[in-house]
Amino acid sequence: MRVLLIFAFLLLPGCALIPRAAPPTTWSGPTLGVNPTEEALRYYTYVRKLSAADLAKEHEAVKDAFDRSRDDFTRIQYVMLLSLPKAPFHDAGRALKLLDGWAKEEDSGLRRFGFFLAAQLNEQKRLDDSGDTLRAKLKEEQRRADEAQSKLDALKSIERSMQRRRSVP
Repeated sequence: MRVLLIFAFLLLPGCALIPRAAPPTTWSGPTLGVNPTEEALRYYTYVRKLSAADLAKEHEAVKDAFDRSRDDFTRIQYVMLLSLPKAPFHDAGRALKLLDGWAKEEDSGLRRFGFFLAAQLNEQKRLDDSGDTLRAKLKEEQRRADEAQSKLDALKSIERSMQRRRSVP
């Protein structure tokens, strides 16, 4: 028994040497028979690696496909594209509207994934709004600090001029 345990522990580091499949570098569309949620995640992995120009082309292609078919998978693709944080077409509000009600209609894996995305987008929106509020407060505090500094500078200037008058006979 000990020999088997020792042998198993000796083989364990060898598992790290087994090459893993690289993530896809091109999107060939959803694979038949594969879990649609997994396909959606594979698609997200794909679009995150696109250049800005290719991402814009992908956005237009998916938007056009969604306008034509409005199927569940294309909806999820479009929502994921709209939710990409630094994309020029980022629109969390539009993505949320596309998911509003849709994710609750039936109990499929893709709809549950849509419900998850909606929850994430709502949290992102809440954090963005909170960040906007904090930035506005920071700007106001900075304005008040600048105002206080200018008043302090004016008082120092008055004090210096008063000291100069006292020192002149």
